[in-house]
Amino acid sequence: MAIRLTAIHSSYHYPMKVSAQVTVEQVVRFLAQYEPRIEARTLEIARPALTDQRLEDLDLQAGDRLLFFTHPSKAVVLPAIVRPGDKTLRFQMGEVEFESRGKKMLLVGKPDATNIPDIDLRYLVSPQALEFLSPNCLWLAFDEFMRTWYVTKAGSTRVMVDEFELGADRIALNETHRIRFFGDNRTIGEMRVSVETVREQGMQIAGGNEHLELRVGAEQAAQSLNASSNVRIEQIAGQLSKYYRVQGDAQLHIARLVAPQTPIGTLKMGEDSFLYAPLNLRQAHNILALRDVNQRDRVHVLAGGYTETEYFIGCRAQVDMQSQDLSVDLYDSITAQGNDPRPFQGISPYFARISYRDQSWWIRLDERAHLPVFVNSLRVSSAAPIQLTSGDVLSFGPSVTHFYARLEVEVNPRGEG
Repeated sequence: MAIRLTAIHSSYHYPMKVSAQVTVEQVVRFLAQYEPRIEARTLEIARPALTDQRLEDLDLQAGDRLLFFTHPSKAVVLPAIVRPGDKTLRFQMGEVEFESRGKKMLLVGKPDATNIPDIDLRYLVSPQALEFLSPNCLWLAFDEFMRTWYVTKAGSTRVMVDEFELGADRIALNETHRIRFFGDNRTIGEMRVSVETVREQGMQIAGGNEHLELRVGAEQAAQSLNASSNVRIEQIAGQLSKYYRVQGDAQLHIARLVAPQTPIGTLKMGEDSFLYAPLNLRQAHNILALRDVNQRDRVHVLAGGYTETEYFIGCRAQVDMQSQDLSVDLYDSITAQGNDPRPFQGISPYFARISYRDQSWWIRLDERAHLPVFVNSLRVSSAAPIQLTSGDVLSFGPSVTHFYARLEVEVNPRGEG
């Protein structure tokens, strides 16, 4: 039999007590105040799969799936309800926005096996740049006495707050700030952080005597499991533990969607059961990939910021003459086709400029360029930028048919969550 299986490497849960009349949809809306990465209108009931059961004993229905938790879930206390006059933070990363809501301490970074940051930088940087990010990059904390938000560096990633490099000392946040992250001496992403004053009170949920555990997880891998209906759960758990190199006891749960209007009091959740919501871990929306059409594993990835960001495309003259100004260096693409890059030594190494603005990518000829650039069959000028879309082809050379390098455009490519 075929079963949908999802591996979850990190998760946390909120213990709650609510009224029996509260619906599943209300719980989702309430949770979304603090966890905007949850986009579903409903939740799943997750009940444990006992080790001595066989697959045929699980009473699986259409849409059910197995959840494999590779690490224990962390308990988290729900933040306080925001009230008028409270100071919160708003984060803008390309097209994605987050709010701190009632949280007074926020971690900025990328998920690992045991940790889920409050602000996930996988929304901000390209998959290729993730290696430059520490799991913990920044801490943002609200000082109740000073009534001020402060940012403190965590980890080894180089970070700039406006024009100041973040070091051991904390920096106060009091208006709108530009935060940039660096890797390999280049900007790999930036976001805007604004301090705002709350005008309306946050949503509340009716309290009561219904004990509820609400768990959210960072799903890392999904696959189809084909196994005999006679296979025992302990065998499946053992094989999964070996595959994911799990130390200690792993947890397998059966997850089934619940109708949004279902009252919590009618769920009849058993021991060790909980309501579950997956986090949406999309990659950054403001990413541009330029892929060499002749060697498709050669890809140049650019990340856009909330302000206009500009990058240079060109070619260095020699293999040992690196240029810090070129974000896209076509030397390897040009030489791979048997072309001699030395003629560029006597002219400008700059071909074109690519910019990110108004949530779109644009290209224009650099004023110093001596080499024609084409988007599909249209020649690029320095006066009128051309908007780029997925599938466009950039040609660098005397003509569309006689070119030194050619790149295919992919707008907003997404890596695995």
